[in-house]
Amino acid sequence: MPQHYTYTSWAIGVEAKDSEGRFFTGFSARRKIKTDDDLIYTVKGQDTLSGIAYKFYGDPRLWWVIALANDAYNPSALIYAGRQLIIPSPDYVKKVILMS
Repeated sequence: MPQHYTYTSWAIGVEAKDSEGRFFTGFSARRKIKTDDDLIYTVKGQDTLSGIAYKFYGDPRLWWVIALANDAYNPSALIYAGRQLIIPSPDYVKKVILMS
């Protein structure tokens, strides 16, 4: 898990530690989340970001990883049927974001 994260209805702030022990925040975190192994997921009618996070990462609290990877200032705007989302690689999230 990241050291801490906060959010509001219009912006996400993240402070996390990478696998080399360096801290990164906000927009630099967004750039670090995107990898060559990212997946594409098409949103279905009843999806939520937390539900999608649970589906791919096993933890609904990691919704912010998906929001950052999709450049979302307003995460709720990401969720509509047919929208394609970038899903950062579960392996990358486990290794770098969760550091396990």
